[in-house]
Amino acid sequence: ASLDDVVDRACAANDPETILVDLAAVHEQRNDHARADAAYRRAERTGKKASGVSLDTWARHCRERLAAGDHAAARTVLDRALQALGAPSSAAKKKQKSTDNKARVELLSRFAVAEFDVGSAERARTTFDALLAECPKRLDVWQLYAAQTLKQRGPSSSNDRDAAASKVDAARAIFERMVRAPLGRKAAQTALRRFVEFEKRYGTEADVARVRQRARDYVDAQKRAAAAAAAQDDDGGSEEEDDGGLE
Repeated sequence: ASLDDVVDRACAANDPETILVDLAAVHEQRNDHARADAAYRRAERTGKKASGVSLDTWARHCRERLAAGDHAAARTVLDRALQALGAPSSAAKKKQKSTDNKARVELLSRFAVAEFDVGSAERARTTFDALLAECPKRLDVWQLYAAQTLKQRGPSSSNDRDAAASKVDAARAIFERMVRAPLGRKAAQTALRRFVEFEKRYGTEADVARVRQRARDYVDAQKRAAAAAAAQDDDGGSEEEDDGGLE
């Protein structure tokens, strides 16, 4: 029996989308991107007839197209995925205000990670920056961006120590942007705590002290704001602010 016959029988007896995505992965391992692309397309057609294509299938197809060196095709798959998942496409979002759609955030985050891994680091940064401009309160995306920045591979000719320092500086800039984002009190404390943890691992004692002082300043500002609000309250009560474990 031919491979197509085997696949057809497997699809008839099991979830076809799962079978076809597994088949695509086999083709990817063999660097046969044409067959992988065909398998993903078939999986997407099958999924549409059932309960809908899973986000994981869309994300894996985007990554495969990037690995094949076809960025335009990857963007086309991404736009189809966003439309299928009910999120604004990259074209439609220019005409309407984007919302913090969970599917959109997850898919675009995975697309950006794929760009870092097998595509273009510059395009990855552009994708993360655009996403965070829309959803600046998503601490998970900020932290993913910083982590991927630290992981990215530099040019083979670059000095290892200089490349590592450059990545740390780039990640630090992301943390700086994160703690300046319009966050709520608890989220801001979490962001500052993560920044302290980052500096403990990658920075100097002076870096750690600088961020800790920033955290103390934030807590003090919150206390002053609470005291001012309480002074205007007829009851005159005030609540103690904790430091969120920032030390």
